Amino acid sequence: MAQTRRAREAHLLKYASAGRVKPNKLIAFMNSSDNFLMCRRFAFLHSRVLLHRQDELAEMEKQLLAMDDEDAENDKLALQSRRRDDQRPDQPSRKSLMERIDNKLKDYGKTSDTSTPQ
Repeated sequence: MAQTRRAREAHLLKYASAGRVKPNKLIAFMNSSDNFLMCRRFAFLHSRVLLHRQDELAEMEKQLLAMDDEDAENDKLALQSRRRDDQRPDQPSRKSLMERIDNKLKDYGKTSDTSTPQ
């Protein structure tokens, strides 16, 4: 039985290299063992995207800390109450910035999960 499987694998490899194998058979063959996986992981590109998102997050963090510093001087209660902070019309929206940070962190987490070797 092992000989039959080896013969089938050799047959598929021979015809796959000539472009004569139907895609579903080639995919089934590639999935039959981890040794046959022939897909690029694009690790370089994942790293570039991670660094880009990391820089965006660092910039947003800087904006948030600047808001916090300003509130520490002008309105200390704003930092103690999210509701009070949201009601201030004169202040740039911390809520909006926090939502952007939240979304970017989710994207960053998804990207970092896919870029690690399995």
